[in-house]
Amino acid sequence: MFLADNGTKGDLLRTIEATRRWARETAAVDAAIARSYLEGDAPFPDRAGLNTLVGRYLSDMSAATERWADWAGEVVASWPDDLSDLPVETEALRDVVARDPRDR
Repeated sequence: MFLADNGTKGDLLRTIEATRRWARETAAVDAAIARSYLEGDAPFPDRAGLNTLVGRYLSDMSAATERWADWAGEVVASWPDDLSDLPVETEALRDVVARDPRDR
């Protein structure tokens, strides 16, 4: 993504789509593992507590990645084909600033 200006808009959209696919595939794997714990047939059931902590984190990350890919795909779709002079998504910057824990 950081080097997208060396490629085409289509390249960037394909990269975002690949990221979305990765997130969805990861979410399916995470769900299958969680399901196996719920059904009582997961490996290492004695580690269920610890594995659930990590599993939830990984699941949250794939969900966040998919949300980001959905957003990024919409943003990039509205961009011009020439990636050398792009608009700044100021609302996204405001969202990031609003997450500053020092302001809570």
